[in-house]
Amino acid sequence: MKKNLALVLTAAGMAAALAVPAAAEGSGDVHMTAFGSTYNNMVETAELFNAQEGHSGKVIIDQSDDSYSTVIPALVAGTGIPDMIEIQSREPAQFYLNYGTEAFVDLTDIIEPVDEWVEHDVQCMMAEDGRYYAMPWNVGPCGLFYRSDIFEQCGIDVETITTWDKLIEAGITIKEQTGMYILPSTTNGTHCDDLMMLLNQQGGQYYNEAGEVDFNTPEMLKAVEIYQKFVDNDLIYECPNIWDDRIKAINDEKVAALPYAVWYCGTMLASCEDQAGKWKITSFPAIEEGGNTMVNMGGSAILVSSTSENPELCKEFLTFAMKTVEGNEINLKWGSFPAYKPSYTEDYFGEESEYYQGEKINEYFAANVEAPVIDYGPAFRDVQDQLKLATGELYKEGADWSAILTSYSEKAQSIIEAKQ
Repeated sequence: MKKNLALVLTAAGMAAALAVPAAAEGSGDVHMTAFGSTYNNMVETAELFNAQEGHSGKVIIDQSDDSYSTVIPALVAGTGIPDMIEIQSREPAQFYLNYGTEAFVDLTDIIEPVDEWVEHDVQCMMAEDGRYYAMPWNVGPCGLFYRSDIFEQCGIDVETITTWDKLIEAGITIKEQTGMYILPSTTNGTHCDDLMMLLNQQGGQYYNEAGEVDFNTPEMLKAVEIYQKFVDNDLIYECPNIWDDRIKAINDEKVAALPYAVWYCGTMLASCEDQAGKWKITSFPAIEEGGNTMVNMGGSAILVSSTSENPELCKEFLTFAMKTVEGNEINLKWGSFPAYKPSYTEDYFGEESEYYQGEKINEYFAANVEAPVIDYGPAFRDVQDQLKLATGELYKEGADWSAILTSYSEKAQSIIEAKQ
């Protein structure tokens, strides 16, 4: 076990590991863990795959969570490991480092040629040996989700919202006329997605040339500056429990806009059904006029455990789920935007979305997948955790942004070094 794992498997952890579903010995069936709306996505995909003849077993989807509360204990124990594991697309390097690439099946043969995949995404899958042990699945190109009726009511032409400053101006008008906010978020130190998107938009990075964590950069300071304008103008609807409270804010009609990723379409489809027909999606605002509007937030990848007794079935399923018309039609239905670029030429990418008032949202996102490449490194969870904590201090009156960002950079770096 790698030194930097820094995990102690308790009796409770062992029990959790043993509770993770895994294929029964010799059964031929395989299990995959999935979380969030991607669970429903993969259940439907597996049903279609399993209905086909000629496979050596069936694929069974088990619900998990994005903190891997059952998967990690299983990996540590080396027992009860699911055949396939959904992870966030920025985290393969962390799994390679923690458990070694030998813990996972080499998927290079079903990924190549790599130029068929979104560049910033497939780069995250590559290990130091140049091989790919994680399968790209979906990416998170971003757009501005907005309540078209509210914008129209307030006399705002969304085509004029070309920069963040113009969105803020529109938000002031909307707030004055309707009381609705334009950003469901929180400054309580538990959420940093907004800063991450603004950093990515500028091509910013989390590490300096020496490979050390460095938040105190011009790009991050600009991101903080933009977010501060939302704070100063009282345009943020506070969502302390960001995931659940953001959904509630949408359903309760507290917010009229949300700058976020395509995969949130799946969340709204599943959790905000009554909002259908009220929302549209337009381009992400630029930092300045004519600036970059391509941004990525999140995405998923799949690992195949080397303990699987049927890795070939896993590969067949992943190929079906990520590279076929049938698989990607289901992915799009649930907001899992394919990382596989050849799929963008298929007819279904031009289909109109009933939820988003007949808009061809897939065509928009397909034209906006090539966000700047980011190096997330092999310990991004630690980096992200410290950036979240920093947000709890950055927006207090009189806060010294540079000092706070430097302090939390150093904390993140110390945590990483302690695990090495």
